[in-house]
Amino acid sequence: MRFETRAIHVRRDLGGVKGTSLFFLGKSLRGIESLIELPAAMTHATIAGSPFGVSENLIRLPVGIEAVEALLADLAAGLG
Repeated sequence: MRFETRAIHVRRDLGGVKGTSLFFLGKSLRGIESLIELPAAMTHATIAGSPFGVSENLIRLPVGIEAVEALLADLAAGLG
């Protein structure tokens, strides 16, 4: 899943995405854990401003095997 947020600016407010307990900040390696990826600050940082760049507020969520209700509650608590 991916979405853009106005609640935080992912580069400036990195702590906002670290406020979750089930999602971990990192790049997906096809595991079973839930992750938060910030493409503008991670995988696409070198192409910022180019036609291939991504939004500064894009958040990508590779979702693991945790219960859906627990993941939604964790996101609500962590991202405000």
